[in-house]
This record gives sequence, structure tokens and C-alpha cells, in this order.
Amino acid sequence: VEAIDGAEQHNPRAAIEVQRDGGAPRDLRRGESLPRRQVVLDDRYGPDYGARAGDDLDLYEAHGVIHPAVWPALANQVFSRDLVRGPWIHTRSTVRHHGIAHRGDVVDVVGTVIDRFERGGARAVVDLRIELEGHPIVTIEHEAIIELPA
Repeated sequence: VEAIDGAEQHNPRAAIEVQRDGGAPRDLRRGESLPRRQVVLDDRYGPDYGARAGDDLDLYEAHGVIHPAVWPALANQVFSRDLVRGPWIHTRSTVRHHGIAHRGDVVDVVGTVIDRFERGGARAVVDLRIELEGHPIVTIEHEAIIELPA
């Protein structure tokens, strides 16, 4: 990982590891079920999401493909709606792609809280599956500090 904005290599702001095959989608682990949500992949979560986030490739918009940055944004939406009540900090995500989605597709976002613990505040770890027509297209393990220490 290269230094970002002067950050030292041993303390990166982001670490990205790309694998050609993330493996088969695994089942959600047991835990506290969160409400199932349907999201239309357009407007806020459409192919132009990447451009709004600073990606200058027009590939996604040109082909109507949903940008990969949409998936952590949907995970953040789950946290905002279902887990936090005030300021919070996203700490990490592991995102695995199993398919693609296009403008206008309707996906189901299914989540389970698999762990809650204290470290620098109250934290939650959530397994998420984003499904298109019953087939997982993305799985995410998403962690955040959901309650900051007083």
C-alpha cells in the first residue's frame, strides 16, 4: 500500500487487495437479522455514482453498469437506518463481487449483525448480501463504531 496524502505505509487510510476470484457467495452467518430492504439502482445509486465519488472512468455510465462504490454505500445506509443513533465511524469492509447490476435493477439488501463489541466505542459487524432476482451479486462484511465513546 502506498502512502496516501503523506500517511506512512504502516498506517494506511485504505488497503485494497484485489483477487480474481472471491469464491462462491457464502451464506449469511447467524446473528441478529436486520430488515430486508429493496433498492432501485437508479438516481442516488445509479451508474453515475462513481463519477459523483470522483471516478473519471465513463465505463459505468456508458454501459449502464452499477459502480462498485455503490455497494459499501448501501451497507452504510443499512447502518444508518438500523444500527446507529448519532455520529458513527465506518471502520472496514470486505466486499466480494459475484455478479453485476444495471441501471434500474431492483436489488434486495439482506443483513445480519454477526458481532457486537466494545473497542473505541460500541461496534457492530454485519454480513450483507445484495441479491438480484434471488441471486447474490455482492457480499459484504461491514464494520463500524456505531456509538462513539462519551
